[in-house]
Amino acid sequence: MFKNYVHLLHLFLIICLIGCGQSEGTKTTVVNTDGKQKQETSEVKEKVAPKYNLGKINWKHLAQSEVNEETLVSKQLDDAVWGYAGACSTNILNANENGIIQTTILENNKSRMFGFSERDINPGYGKINHAIYLSRKGKILIFENGRKVKDCCNYKKSDVVSIEKKNGEIIYKKNNNAFYKTKLKKKSKLIADVAFFNQGATIDKAMASF
Repeated sequence: MFKNYVHLLHLFLIICLIGCGQSEGTKTTVVNTDGKQKQETSEVKEKVAPKYNLGKINWKHLAQSEVNEETLVSKQLDDAVWGYAGACSTNILNANENGIIQTTILENNKSRMFGFSERDINPGYGKINHAIYLSRKGKILIFENGRKVKDCCNYKKSDVVSIEKKNGEIIYKKNNNAFYKTKLKKKSKLIADVAFFNQGATIDKAMASF
């Protein structure tokens, strides 16, 4: 009777110890049914998405555009033309850092580009190194250095689009889901940059991690 009791107690201890979650690399003492002890290592590996503290993007070099509370708005004199309206950020992402920019979509019938530039040269889109093109037809396209590299997907009002620089890659996202990525060709400081095509086009709630 006593031996059976000891045997059941050993089994109970094994079940309790195995059932407990252990952090990565921690050692757990396990009691075998023969009364001996051994050390087992339980490893827990988690894929944790990077977390950023986002803050407001501050705009400068406003060309035929203005800031209305949380919204950057095109005030260009001529509609449906590139190269006149835009802005860039005072926020700067250092060359050796990861970071992200994002905007919430207000309209799906006006064209504009939002992305990363190494420097602000003019209000046009040709100098935006990595851009999400929100077309007036409700489509998302990817432009890099003035050239289209990808037709992607549709978008609608309230969607959030973002561009993340992470470990030497540029990752394009919609509602936090990646849909395209490309390799950075060189390390350099980056700013947020905007180019407008239509009067009244907007970049709303623009945020950055830097």
